[in-house]
Amino acid sequence: MTSRSSPCKEWSVEVSWNAAVNAALDTVKSLITPTPAGDWHSVAVCSDGSYGIEKGLSASMPIRTLANGNWEVVQGLPIDAFSQEKIDLTISELKEERDAVKSF
Repeated sequence: MTSRSSPCKEWSVEVSWNAAVNAALDTVKSLITPTPAGDWHSVAVCSDGSYGIEKGLSASMPIRTLANGNWEVVQGLPIDAFSQEKIDLTISELKEERDAVKSF
C-alpha cells in the first residue's frame, strides 16, 4: 500500500503558502508605493513610542509610505476600548517574548 497525501490536504498547504506569499508581496508593495491621502496600512515596525507602545518594541503600527520612499506612523487614529484591550494584550505578549529571548 502506498501512502499519499489527500488532494484536499495538498490544496490546503498550497493555499496557505500562497496566502503567506501574497501577504509578503502586498506588504513590500505598500512600502514602495506612496500611500493615497487619508489611507494607511499596518506593518510591524520598531515603535517610536506612538500609541503608548514602548519605544523600540517591534509591533504592528499604522503607517503611510511617503512620496520620497520614507514612511511614517499615522497619528491620532481612534481606538475603542475593545481594540485597546486587544492591543494591550498583544503588547504584553510581545514584551514577554522579547524578555524570554534576552535571557538566553
